[in-house]
Parts: sequence; structure tokens; C-alpha cells
Amino acid sequence: MNGKGSIVFFGVMAVVLTSLLVFTQWRSQNQHYSAFELEFSPVTPLFHSSEEVENLLKQNWVAFPHAVKDTLDLNRVEARIEALPAVANAEVYGTPKGFLGVYIEERKPYIRVQGSTAFYVDRSGTPFPLSKTHTVDVLLYIGDLPPTEAPEVVAFVQQLQQHDFWKKELTSFEKNNQNYTLQLRSFPFEVEFGTTNQWRQKTKKLIAFCAYYKQHNPQQPVAKINLSYANRVVASAF
Repeated sequence: MNGKGSIVFFGVMAVVLTSLLVFTQWRSQNQHYSAFELEFSPVTPLFHSSEEVENLLKQNWVAFPHAVKDTLDLNRVEARIEALPAVANAEVYGTPKGFLGVYIEERKPYIRVQGSTAFYVDRSGTPFPLSKTHTVDVLLYIGDLPPTEAPEVVAFVQQLQQHDFWKKELTSFEKNNQNYTLQLRSFPFEVEFGTTNQWRQKTKKLIAFCAYYKQHNPQQPVAKINLSYANRVVASAF
């Protein structure tokens, strides 16, 4: 190919590429999304149904014109979905078939709070409402839990559940100032755990006491044991 032919060739290619770019931008700017394709995370949705999300999108569609043009518009749609209390993450994208694809990951309950109001808390300490149709079997916190204290409470539970004993036995708990009271699955007494300090030593004392209790089955009922004292367990019948 001589020099003149090369110039013509590259000139034609430049025109073609420019035309493709202009066409792609035009098609993107005039893309109309007439329906939604919803997909939830592998866990069956418990808190927000497909119908609820679709209704939310339709109600707010005036804020998101049918010609969703760029990432900013998609981010606005994502923000509306992520504003739903039980949604942890949402991803929105346009499909070649003219659908608006929506992938939703819901929050997973970690603790249920049962106080003057009832709600769930996830592993990040974020509160969200109970489901109207499903009850999730998770650890129960008894009493009011201010949102500012939720991360601390979650951290305490995660700390305890490093030990298999607590994974099996802990069913519910409450907190008074900085002192925790715990309820066990296999034993009838409450556990005055105290503060979170020295939790491993307290766990060892509790396991030893539980083994003694199972072996000897004291005739005098034990209502509460206290782990706050150094090197000993204090049991009481009231």
C-alpha cells in the first residue's frame, strides 16, 4: 500500500470509528428501560420482596428518566434501593435487551433485640426492622439497645463465639451499664458475666462449674452464678 492509499485507509477508519462512537453514545443516551430484572443474593429474600422493590422503582421513576444515560443515573437508582432498611448492597446495570438489572443483597440478622421496640442487628451492628412474614432464629438481646451501643454488643458476642461452648449454649443476654447477664441453653441458671474483661478465664470457670453441676446435680436449685469474682464462681438460689 503506497503512502496515498495509507492516508485514505486511515482516514476511512477514523470516520468509521468516529461514527461508531457517536452511534454508541446516541444509543446510550436514548436507551429506554421498560422493565426490571431483579435478582436477590443466594439467601432467599426475607425482608423485601421483588414486588416491593419494583413498586419502589416505579414510584420513583420520575426521578430516573427512562433514558438512563450514565453511571450517575444508575448510582441514583442504587441509592434509592439501598435506602431500604434491610438492604446491605444493591447493584444496578442496563442490559442490551432494554431491562434494568438489579442485584440485591439483604442484611443478615445476627441478633434480635426485644425491648420497647423490636428489631434485628447485623454483624456490622446496623439495626433494621423485623420481617412481617418471617421470623429468624438468632440470638436474643433483652432490653432496649441504643444504636450507638449496637457495635459494642455485636463485638462482645463475636468475641464469645470464638469458643464452641458459647456457640452451643448462648441463647439470650442483656446488658446493664457495662455488665452482661447471659442465659444458657442446657442449664437453668443465669450467668452474671460482668464486664467483657478476662472473658476467656470466665469461660473456663463457667465450663468447670457446668461440668460439676451436671455430675452432681445439686439438690438446692441454682438460680444464678456470678463470674465476676477472681478465681471462683459464686452461686445463689435466688
